[in-house]
Amino acid sequence: MILLGLALGAAAVLAHALMRLLGQPIRFGALAAAQIGVPVAAVTVGTQLHVLEHGEAAALMLGALVTIAVAAFAAASAARSAANSN
Repeated sequence: MILLGLALGAAAVLAHALMRLLGQPIRFGALAAAQIGVPVAAVTVGTQLHVLEHGEAAALMLGALVTIAVAAFAAASAARSAANSN
């Protein structure tokens, strides 16, 4: 299930990084990938309805944490880039 969580997080980051194709800096796409509300809602509803297998709720939350970690690194990179340009 750990691999599932990492894959979910990586897929979310990749989907938002595709903004690069439209000319946006990849850092901004990575920042847009940060999400916590949807995974928490999915875990809550899935748990209440008893439709999640053991470990799937944790995998969803790990995916959300991956997106937050990537967004933190992207924010630091964007801040360094802005500081260097001034």
